[in-house]
Amino acid sequence: MIAAIVMHFIDTQIMRVTQRWACKQEALRARGEAGGAGPAAAEQRAKEPVTECELVDEPSDEGALPDKGCGDGHGHSHAIELPDYMAPAQRIVAALSLEFGVTLHSVFVGLTLGITADDDMTVLLIALVFHQFFEGIAMGSRLADAPFRLSLELVLALVFALSAPVGIAAGAGAIVASRSALTGSTYVMVSAICDSVCGGILLYLAFVLLVVDFAVDLKRFAGHDMPYRMLKEYGLFAALWVGAGVMALIGKWL
Repeated sequence: MIAAIVMHFIDTQIMRVTQRWACKQEALRARGEAGGAGPAAAEQRAKEPVTECELVDEPSDEGALPDKGCGDGHGHSHAIELPDYMAPAQRIVAALSLEFGVTLHSVFVGLTLGITADDDMTVLLIALVFHQFFEGIAMGSRLADAPFRLSLELVLALVFALSAPVGIAAGAGAIVASRSALTGSTYVMVSAICDSVCGGILLYLAFVLLVVDFAVDLKRFAGHDMPYRMLKEYGLFAALWVGAGVMALIGKWL
């Protein structure tokens, strides 16, 4: 539970920073369109302070949100014009949050594997391989959906690939430093803490970053008047439930 709460806080901060950036970019674009194309005017507008969100008196019919408290505080009932690229910004937030979560989770999973006794090593290693495989697919789909450069996608993928080995090395190093680390109450407590942190992070990622988009996927792939709509809808539900079942089965050993 504590791990899920921490992940929620981090995810919220990432979203806040991204929204500020998007609002500032939209404000600069709007000023550039409204103030003319002269170099002197552009230089003057660049020197003006940019608020976190700039309000418009006539919001568009689509993509308008109620006032969230941005502005000069005069009490007018304005609306915030949602930037056209806010959807890409939200995809970036989802990709970065998932990257952070699965990477941190993989470190703790590797740490659990590193401090595991030899008798349970084979089963745990097999479970880890399948576990990382499915996590990698989920993260890869998010990275492909976000407007990242190829170089950044490769870096993020490499960070995820190295996270579990880093955890394994840390756990193995702890065992080498203390030969009696696999015995006693200390080992049981550390192992339980690692398992709990892994579970909390994974539950948060599943329900907040993955399952939350299921309604959007239904509308996109099995929307109204689409061919084979019911068949596609049942297929999406089946894929979701089977995937959750497979991960739960793997979690029996991991």
